[in-house]
Amino acid sequence: MNNIRPTAAQIAQQQAAQRQTGQTVEPQPPHGQPAEGRYGIGFGENWMPPPIKSIEATGLNIFYLSELVLKVLYFSGFKSGYGIAEAIRLPFTGVVEQVMEFLKRERQVEVRGSGGFGEGAYQYVITGAGIEKAREAMERSQYAGPAPVPLIVLNDWRSGRPLALIAADRLTAARTAAMSAVAARHYARPESERIGFVGCGVQAASHFDALRDLFPGLRLATVVGRRIEAARAFADGLRALGIEARASEEPRDAVADQDLVVTTVPNGLARPFLDANWLANGAFVAAADLGRSWRRDGLAAFARVITDEREQSVELAREGQLVSGGPYEADLADIAAGRIPRPRDPAGRTLFAFSGHGAADLAGAILIYEAALRRTAADTPLR
Repeated sequence: MNNIRPTAAQIAQQQAAQRQTGQTVEPQPPHGQPAEGRYGIGFGENWMPPPIKSIEATGLNIFYLSELVLKVLYFSGFKSGYGIAEAIRLPFTGVVEQVMEFLKRERQVEVRGSGGFGEGAYQYVITGAGIEKAREAMERSQYAGPAPVPLIVLNDWRSGRPLALIAADRLTAARTAAMSAVAARHYARPESERIGFVGCGVQAASHFDALRDLFPGLRLATVVGRRIEAARAFADGLRALGIEARASEEPRDAVADQDLVVTTVPNGLARPFLDANWLANGAFVAAADLGRSWRRDGLAAFARVITDEREQSVELAREGQLVSGGPYEADLADIAAGRIPRPRDPAGRTLFAFSGHGAADLAGAILIYEAALRRTAADTPLR
């Protein structure tokens, strides 16, 4: 149960890509590189992705996986931990066990006996609160099966021939942070020193990497997460990078007096809880969570709202998914084309509310593919 093999579809896609690119020689591992590493096990047609050992490695967040498990239990009545792992095709150890602990803390599942030894044999049943949450999740999607694989297939636009399979989780995290960085470079104060994080997962980490490159004066950070343990772990990581960081259970601490604020709250939030009136003058907010964490009655505190792509954002706001439908002072195309001057009011607060779009994923995939081609001759592992 602990080492889930890739699905037949994944293997078939990878092998088809190799055959269609005319690869007939079995690639050898780079000199001095082990056969098993961060990019997988084996080479050529014998390649497999590395075993999944954590929730982060799935490219999905715990809230999505929790809803998926609740829907599985809603339809089945009860299952063992191993049965749940089999249903969603993820390992129990390191992944499903963490999801079940989260659901127990939320009182959405209970343990009703055991069919053997170890926590994987526990029999889980859904509670009344879990049923309510499952029904809410099914209003968005009734799918209850194997966890999806975040994957991008890059094809040749002329022939349709597959060129590369790319793990979408890292790419999405990097391109989302890059979009925030473009907006922040234009609207945030260059001398920014303080940064607040509401949410402390992969997106928060990628945003820190991107923003620190632009704002080398960053020295203080405040981290708020759903679980204080996760916030403390993220703060520990920042301290290891030379940032004076602290974790807090109070969301206001990560907003008030900050120069930069990054919100990455996952879907499933009961109600928004951040107030823009807490922000310092001149603060810049990157709302990578579509602004779901921000109260709409406080949006007037922003001097300007910008987004990634106007038409898409207006539609998302109309559907209730994006916090603001405008008017937008600018989108990323305006900034990149130099159509918008830098703000003249240094005290004005800026909200970058956005969802991301496919063009950014495509651009990132092309860059990764071209980098892989350049590094092939040197046998340099991609980082």
